[in-house]
Amino acid sequence: MEGNHVAFSCVRATDNRINTLTAFNPIVTGSAVVTRKENEGDETEKPKELMRLAEKDYFGERALLLDAPRAATVTALSPCELLYIRRDAFEMI
Repeated sequence: MEGNHVAFSCVRATDNRINTLTAFNPIVTGSAVVTRKENEGDETEKPKELMRLAEKDYFGERALLLDAPRAATVTALSPCELLYIRRDAFEMI
């Protein structure tokens, strides 16, 4: 490995969508909710809550392992501190 490579970094999020489409994200502190719409194109449809996440939970494993598009939306419920592990950095391990 040449030069300085960052394998992971820390991301802070507050009460908004956590937009990390190509990363694996363990939650260090805070909490979040995972939601999904059955029909993404329907602006009137209310997203269904799938689960809540807290410290030591994670999301984004599909992006990391399968290079798959996101399957849900993760929204911070409180200020969050996340680890952000990019797919390209993971593949170097």
